[in-house]
Amino acid sequence: MKSIGFIGYGQMNCMLVEGFLQTSALNPEDIIISTRTREKVNPLLERYPEIRIATCNSEVAEVADLIIIGVKPLEVTGILKEISGVRDNEIHIISLAACVSTDLLAQIHPGKITRILPSVCSTVGEGISLCYHHHRVTPDCARYVEELFTAISTVKLVKEELFEPAGDMMSCAPAFLSRFFLEFALAGSRHSTLTLNECLEMVVSTAFGTALMLQEGMEPEDLIRRVATPGGITEEGVKILERDLPAVFDRLFETTLSKYDLVKTRVSETFN
Repeated sequence: MKSIGFIGYGQMNCMLVEGFLQTSALNPEDIIISTRTREKVNPLLERYPEIRIATCNSEVAEVADLIIIGVKPLEVTGILKEISGVRDNEIHIISLAACVSTDLLAQIHPGKITRILPSVCSTVGEGISLCYHHHRVTPDCARYVEELFTAISTVKLVKEELFEPAGDMMSCAPAFLSRFFLEFALAGSRHSTLTLNECLEMVVSTAFGTALMLQEGMEPEDLIRRVATPGGITEEGVKILERDLPAVFDRLFETTLSKYDLVKTRVSETFN
């Protein structure tokens, strides 16, 4: 089995390490972690003492076949420069950072490069991980990465230019949907004597069942017609959503895509 390095131990890399271990996709002795905050990994080490902790990022590069970089976009350049020159052609870099293209990464790292965008839903073994391989990645290496992430998610290969809009729908979406559920429940509690927790239970349970029906092949429009009978109460509510939601979601995409462009500009400056 390959030796896998993790640089950074924030929420995403923490989720990945836990998920890979829980699904036996990786063994503890195959993992080496570099983090600026040792306290973050102490609970993990209590359960998996075989995991190695590096004293610096270059130490990870000395032993790992594949390195998953889980830091903020503006920090990626510094990480790559720190490990540059250490087994470059042998290491496969996986970047989780938004707005950092593989072409930018390739300016510093001459070896294999893949971008992965995970979802917090992988915490429960669900959700999608977006994947794009730079042209230097061999078919065998691409297959290994895809199989690794399939242990905790559904891997979807997409063109790199689609990472941002797709990211809104799978990586950002848990926050967007949670906001929607919360506002729905808050409105329910304002218009009844039900508590917020009771309303949340109803909304979340119903959302889960709805997602299952859609996942099993029912089309959204068919499900709407099944529930919202002509002239009925539900149809009146659907009309409000049909009238108001398109503008809300258009504004959401316009705002987030504009922010992506701003971050891309700042990231590019760090590579110059």
